[in-house]
Amino acid sequence: MRQHLFGCADCRDRYDRYLRLAALDPRALPFENRMARGLGLRRPAPWVTAAALALAAGVWLLVVRPVEPQPRGGRPEALVLALGGGTEVLAFRTGQEPRLATARIHPGEWLAFAYRNGGRWPWLMVFARDPRGAVSWFHPQWTDAAQDPQAVPLVLEPGLHELSTAVAHPFGPGPLLLCAMVMRAPLSVRQVEAGLASGAEPAAGSAIACRNLEVVP
Repeated sequence: MRQHLFGCADCRDRYDRYLRLAALDPRALPFENRMARGLGLRRPAPWVTAAALALAAGVWLLVVRPVEPQPRGGRPEALVLALGGGTEVLAFRTGQEPRLATARIHPGEWLAFAYRNGGRWPWLMVFARDPRGAVSWFHPQWTDAAQDPQAVPLVLEPGLHELSTAVAHPFGPGPLLLCAMVMRAPLSVRQVEAGLASGAEPAAGSAIACRNLEVVP
């Protein structure tokens, strides 16, 4: 397995994402238990834990830097927007058991968001943009054209933090770009939309990450 991961970027990226997602799932088995199951053992022997840790360390050494996952066909990737420095925004489908959304969503589907703030950014904005350039806002929500809401404040402490409101938009079928933007000073929705329309670079003191989505009936 280690030899194959060293020479196969696709599998290395997939294994890296699996480790990160397993760490977010409270129902996931501990890593040594998964290793024991793969080896046909009923419970992990002491040497399995050591081997698992060594294998995990080897895999992380192979990954020079986090790679933003891109769809390669087949099952869509989990919807995680990596902003660097341990900061990431995760999209969830709502329901009795919220679960990570994927790069395929349905029109009118409710999405909730959570974040890890490794970069200790104080402000966040989450929006989608269609091929025509139209922008739809998740956070902050913009429901009154007479207003100009600003970015939402973030918790600076470590851990996974939820944004309080799930949002749905009546997107039509087709491609869509989902973006998360963090910043040191708050911007308003009109400022961001003006910058997007002009093709300007992101404002100084900010970072942005986007993912391609497919809206399917």
